[in-house]
Amino acid sequence: MITDILLQPIEGEFDTKAIESYLDKLHYAARDPVKGRTYMVAQDSEWLEAALKKRKGNPTSFPYAVGLVDVWPTRVSVSFRTPHVEPLRQFVEWLRQHYQLRIMDEGFHDLTDRCDRDLDHLFGPRSPA
Repeated sequence: MITDILLQPIEGEFDTKAIESYLDKLHYAARDPVKGRTYMVAQDSEWLEAALKKRKGNPTSFPYAVGLVDVWPTRVSVSFRTPHVEPLRQFVEWLRQHYQLRIMDEGFHDLTDRCDRDLDHLFGPRSPA
């Protein structure tokens, strides 16, 4: 499983407003109260609320219970140290539906071909329902 993912559009740039609008609508995602460009993504709204409280109490670090998403016109980064990756997987799947992506790890190694069929290489296999 990769814990720091870099996503780039194959052509052009990301529509950052559309991506931010998508994230703003998720009940389990919120802009970081300290660093407004970063989104905190939790497994559900209760985890998000607890993480936001922790973040406000200690603005020098992020709680491990959330993933982080940073959105720029030329790159979206997704970082996580939590095992609760399904919301992040769903976000990357949504992004793939709207853009042709180059997917890389933190070392800028291109993982696009390995993620062609599914995102298990990035997030691990889905848990059985």
